[in-house]
Amino acid sequence: MRPAPPGGASGKPVARELPGLRTATSRTVETTQGVYRTEVSSSPVNYRDAQGAWQPIDTTLVASTGKGFAWQAKAVGYDAQFPGTLADGPIRVSRGGRWVGLQLDGATAKGVVDGATITHADALPGVTLVYTVLSTG
Repeated sequence: MRPAPPGGASGKPVARELPGLRTATSRTVETTQGVYRTEVSSSPVNYRDAQGAWQPIDTTLVASTGKGFAWQAKAVGYDAQFPGTLADGPIRVSRGGRWVGLQLDGATAKGVVDGATITHADALPGVTLVYTVLSTG
């Protein structure tokens, strides 16, 4: 029996992220050969959590834990919450106890989620409302 290739079954070197080296716009990994590789982005890829540590941004919409909301952004450093239908209440974006609500008067469409985007087809006659969660708001 042959030993597994270095780094895993694929034979590709395995890299591990070094969370202590994260910044708002970068992530650093160390390969099994001890090489550090930093990927830098022009927009944020991490946000600071309540304890001040950098956490990876994930704009995916998931089931909401907030009362009155059906969907929320998974991990973006601010709260973006969405009702199941536009008639259920406003879209709410908040951070640090401050928030703003957005609502289209008279709209009743149900939201359909795809990744970081929620679409309300026919929110009003001839109007489709689309909201995409971004890393910066």
